[in-house]
Amino acid sequence: THKDIIRRACLNVVARFYEETTPSLAPGSISGLVQLTPATLLRAVFGPDASSSKFERAVEEIEIAAARMDLFYEVNATLDGSANIARAHFDDEQFGLGQSYLLQLRRQMFAAVQKEAAAAARDLAGRFMLTLQDFYSHSNYVELGETDVLEELGKSAGARFLSTVAGPNVVTCADCSEPTVNDSCVNNVVTRRLTSGYFFYPTDVVDFSGRGGPFSGRVKTTGKCSYGDKVDQSRELRAKGGINKSTRNFRKSRSEER
Repeated sequence: THKDIIRRACLNVVARFYEETTPSLAPGSISGLVQLTPATLLRAVFGPDASSSKFERAVEEIEIAAARMDLFYEVNATLDGSANIARAHFDDEQFGLGQSYLLQLRRQMFAAVQKEAAAAARDLAGRFMLTLQDFYSHSNYVELGETDVLEELGKSAGARFLSTVAGPNVVTCADCSEPTVNDSCVNNVVTRRLTSGYFFYPTDVVDFSGRGGPFSGRVKTTGKCSYGDKVDQSRELRAKGGINKSTRNFRKSRSEER
């Protein structure tokens, strides 16, 4: 889950920091722990009496910031007043704007750290990590055979991967068959270009702007992929189904095993 990945990332980063700055700690002596938790990490550095309560709360704040962003889409638009929420999840093939959004979060996060505004920095870190993860779970990056992280993501305004995005008239998906117990729609992506699923909320589910519809202003056209969970109305438009890999439940994420 997003929460599991975020927690592990926080622990890994802090563990590596102490391994690199504490002469008595060898590389991997903390990050390699089988049971890596805030408590085991700090005890490995400061001894058996070290308290991990503040560290635990800090990690939870980052997790909560990410969860709020995922559950309440309106918070994605608060950084600059934009109504384009798809960019914060790399939906609707919004890769250029998604990259810009990550860079914006990164700048604001570093600025908060420099001002010692820890709570604000943790909130921005949670948002950043959620959007970063959604690049992989909402796009076909994995289906393209990629097994490593995309180093340019969230770092470079002129990222090379942006030149590989499917154009507006490129067919990217085929229909999924009707869901069955053993069918999770694994071969519906039909392009070798980078693409992501379109997302369309019905008005009676989310109506922050007074209307339903796609939050990016882009409307799914025939042959484009959908995000594809049970709320996404675009999943019923061709190409039917979806490509998200956000959960292990195939009825919510038809491509979960990827």
